[in-house]
Amino acid sequence: MNRSLSGLKFALVAASLVSTWSCASQNTGEKAANVIPDNRNSNAASPAINRVAQEKKRDAKLVCAWLSDFTPTEYKLYTGSIYNCKSEKREELGGGKRLDWTYEPQGTATIVESINLTMSSNNTPGVTQKAEARLVKMAETLWQNSYAKSLPNEIKNELLAGKGKPMTSNKDWSFEKNSTIPVNTSVMHTDAGHGISVVRFRFYLSQ
Repeated sequence: MNRSLSGLKFALVAASLVSTWSCASQNTGEKAANVIPDNRNSNAASPAINRVAQEKKRDAKLVCAWLSDFTPTEYKLYTGSIYNCKSEKREELGGGKRLDWTYEPQGTATIVESINLTMSSNNTPGVTQKAEARLVKMAETLWQNSYAKSLPNEIKNELLAGKGKPMTSNKDWSFEKNSTIPVNTSVMHTDAGHGISVVRFRFYLSQ
């Protein structure tokens, strides 16, 4: 009789354990099956990624080589905390006539912030006007690389305003209320005397 009761107790205990294991296994499986990936932070790095991408776009190694007309130069300390990679070239046209070009990206030790593009000519209005048209094409390339869109007509017209003749003016869009042109964008014409015409285009890269 005692053996029968002992056997019955053992069977009940075993059945209880099997049931417990089964439930535990089932609950574990259900929990795994119903797990929803935690994506709350999936986009948390997006601003950082965008910032890194933008900074890479303003990397000196890239910007200093944006214009194939110029030989890229070393991006190095210019003065104070300002760095640049100034590249210059001269085209001798004979008879003392020439075209001087300067491409100067400028910024901090880590990124380029602004660009100066300058053309100087002591030629006839016809030759200088063609040089100004070339300047516009270079400006278009720079603007496309920075803003991924065409150079605004306002800037083009201002670059060509001299029509090949020396003049003095300074167009700055910083204080234009209804202008879509970014601030700190400017076009300067300088009559340097002795028939020398200088045109400078300056703008800050997109941020």
